[in-house]
Amino acid sequence: MNAKPAFRRSLLEAGSIVLIGLGLGLAYNTFSSRGIDLVRKERQLVWSPSSSPRDTSQTSPRPTLINFDEAYRAYQEGRAIFIDARHEEEFKEGHIRGAVSLPLKKLEANPNLVQGIAKDTLIVTYCSGVECELSIDLGEKLVSMGFTNVKIFFSGWLDWQKRSLPAETGSKENL
Repeated sequence: MNAKPAFRRSLLEAGSIVLIGLGLGLAYNTFSSRGIDLVRKERQLVWSPSSSPRDTSQTSPRPTLINFDEAYRAYQEGRAIFIDARHEEEFKEGHIRGAVSLPLKKLEANPNLVQGIAKDTLIVTYCSGVECELSIDLGEKLVSMGFTNVKIFFSGWLDWQKRSLPAETGSKENL
């Protein structure tokens, strides 16, 4: 009795099962409303117009990036709600003074957390810094909820902290 043909047949059958399963999984993912993107979509982010450095109130159908100077100016003038998109533990360790913690998962679990905020309020989201995309994700979510004046302070907490600007520790529960 020769074991080679039996082994090849078993290998072909196993390979066929794997390929059929992969094909069915891809088909389900493609046509399911709960499917996931197999290729990451590139983000379409734009910087806030710098032609008017004193005006960060221009509304946009998507969040725009703002630099440190624009974020600090909005902070000094008290014109914005600063929202920290990092995990609550990181927020408690240190954050921009007066900011509130609102990780995306918490907002998705309870969209009513932002119901008291006017849709045209200047909202500045931030996270750790340029390597962190949590502020972008949160900003996009807020825009999808109808907020029209969402800015992303892209250099975030690390830049703020590096400049020794007003900061605090602990938690803040309400928006």
